[in-house]
Amino acid sequence: MACPGARLYPPKQPPKWKPPVPRWQLEFPQNIDKVHTLYIGIQSHASSDPALMKATEALVDLIDSINAPAHDSFVTETELGHDVPGSRVWVLYFLSQSDFDSAIAKLKPVPLVRRFGSSIGIWTESFTTPLARLETNYAGLHESPGLASLPGITREGHELSAYWGAARDRLPASANDLFAVPGTPVPDAATRAEADKDLNGTTSGHDVNEADRSHPISYNDTHSNGNGCHDELRTTKAATKTQSAKTTWHITDDLVTSPSDDPAIQSPSPSSRPRGLGQRLYGTNYENMCHIRSGQCWNQCPADEAAAYERPGGLQEKLMKGMTYLWTNAEDTGTLGLRWLRNVDTKSAGSKVSIQPMIINETCGAGFFRNLKDLEQWSSTSPSHMAIFTGAHKHAREWGDNRKFMTWHEVSVLKRGEARWEYVNCDPRTGVLKWVKMDGDAETLTLDD
Repeated sequence: MACPGARLYPPKQPPKWKPPVPRWQLEFPQNIDKVHTLYIGIQSHASSDPALMKATEALVDLIDSINAPAHDSFVTETELGHDVPGSRVWVLYFLSQSDFDSAIAKLKPVPLVRRFGSSIGIWTESFTTPLARLETNYAGLHESPGLASLPGITREGHELSAYWGAARDRLPASANDLFAVPGTPVPDAATRAEADKDLNGTTSGHDVNEADRSHPISYNDTHSNGNGCHDELRTTKAATKTQSAKTTWHITDDLVTSPSDDPAIQSPSPSSRPRGLGQRLYGTNYENMCHIRSGQCWNQCPADEAAAYERPGGLQEKLMKGMTYLWTNAEDTGTLGLRWLRNVDTKSAGSKVSIQPMIINETCGAGFFRNLKDLEQWSSTSPSHMAIFTGAHKHAREWGDNRKFMTWHEVSVLKRGEARWEYVNCDPRTGVLKWVKMDGDAETLTLDD
């Protein structure tokens, strides 16, 4: 998805850039200008819950009746993630606005929760993304996860990868939009002329204890880490931890993520956070909130490659440490509602509804973030991300071009009101409940025990 016409803001891609490894992004039919995404989840508040199976069956029947053109099914993992462990989650993708609207109209969480009682919680998180505010990246073509499974969608190779800021450059709207956090100052494009003037002198660069951002990388594997901007960390053969390197100023360097004076972006205080249980809570996003789904596929890996990914000290362990860092530093990193999801097989023999569904070797981090700048900041500066990067580097060296481990992501930068969420009788750690102010007053529910 190229950026036609004149740009207000320059790309971050270095001149004459050629990435060291191939990457692909989605290509949509000419008549499509936006995509629609709907996440649905069900959780239990009881250790032994006979109502859960019946409620899940009813929800699956409802989801099946929607007949979305592409969908995935998951179970939540980890205690730290922003949901109840062991919950079931589905994501449905649509190209048609009317089909998307119809699906949301069909999903009525309140009647379902009232039908099955107070031990059940149901939530939905949905959003519409203009293609100009969508960026995707795939390390291979042998899997078609997420939006790539929509009918009529293809993937094309691109060169917007393996340098600082590549994720932003893959967003066509970034040509004329910095996606600033509401209530924070927006850098003036006119200052770019002065910075460009300085570029020929001695004042435009600053030292960074990272790799040189303008030099070719020795290797970059677009591994997934839950943030979608992971191909921006890179290294050179010459760079070491003790070396400093020059990097040129870019207007996005002046973006800030906090503090913001916009009330909409302020997280609820501990005393005002909703209890969730026994309530219906709903809301919409503020300007330039992001959603990320960033996945890892090793279902096609031979046993030895899969074991290498999963072994102690391997890439999977480093990935989970990075996720843990995001969860335990949620406010600092802008992590608003991030789940760790394990894909489940709904096509194998037997019932597709099970308290213990059949998991497969595919995972993803999926959830909302305060802003694209937060994602860039974490991926470019955090030691937890560097560990993931070096782990991916090691895995790629070990398995070479024959590796079947594949990573990918899809990132949406949303305009105000393009996302909606509804939480009915949900645990207070679910989704964005703890981090984003809900619309209006909570509706108190009368539920059977």
